Amino acid sequence: MDERITLDDDHWLRVRETPWDTRAFGFSTAEILDVRYRDPQILDALVGAYLKAAREACVRFSYCRIDASDFPLRRALQAHGFYYAETAMLIANANVRAEAFGRAFRNDMSLSTPETDADFDEIRGLARDAFRYSRFHEDPNIPRQSAERRYFNWIDDLRLQEKEFLVYKAGGAIHAFVVFLVEGATATVILAGSQADKGFLSPFFWSSFLTGFQRRGIRRVEGIVSAANLGVLNLAVKLGFHVEWVRLGFHRCE
Repeated sequence: MDERITLDDDHWLRVRETPWDTRAFGFSTAEILDVRYRDPQILDALVGAYLKAAREACVRFSYCRIDASDFPLRRALQAHGFYYAETAMLIANANVRAEAFGRAFRNDMSLSTPETDADFDEIRGLARDAFRYSRFHEDPNIPRQSAERRYFNWIDDLRLQEKEFLVYKAGGAIHAFVVFLVEGATATVILAGSQADKGFLSPFFWSSFLTGFQRRGIRRVEGIVSAANLGVLNLAVKLGFHVEWVRLGFHRCE
């Protein structure tokens, strides 16, 4: 179902099937990536066309994130059975090189690149057990075990995609990790977390890996954070980040 569903040149949407989520949840899933429209009155027909295509493809669960200020699209989605599930924010620090992260928090943690299968076993377990906020962790219609399984599986996907990993080890165990992508002078933080009982490490871990980014010449760091994750949002503010956009997550179950 990877396709563009088009009513005309001004009214179309782009969708993809998401086999990684299908694998975690046990039923077919798809994500609406983009919705374009000129006339809000046409949105009902456009969403209806998507749902028809989804049913033909046997998709049982659909989801999307849209601009929080797009009220016509919010109305159209809800009119067709989509429900609000979560709020996501893009946070960014666009001038990392000018920051003195060590003034906010200690920034001298020894970080390393995971190399062994045992390292990645630990990271998978941490990803499964340590997170409470995500587009699916926050959806009351998704069993928590399914959201945890998705994060567990995600580590292998990110590894296959050759994303970069850094970890903090103590006593031979991994206590925190971050996965990121560097493109030019921009680093995108994809996933970062610590053991559930080691949250107190987060300020020092973030300050340390951001300082490492500085040393690599990175100028901008960005990442998506749940609006419900106040701990990370408050930490990010102290480290010079600001919110660049807010999107609402809408989901639909057949």
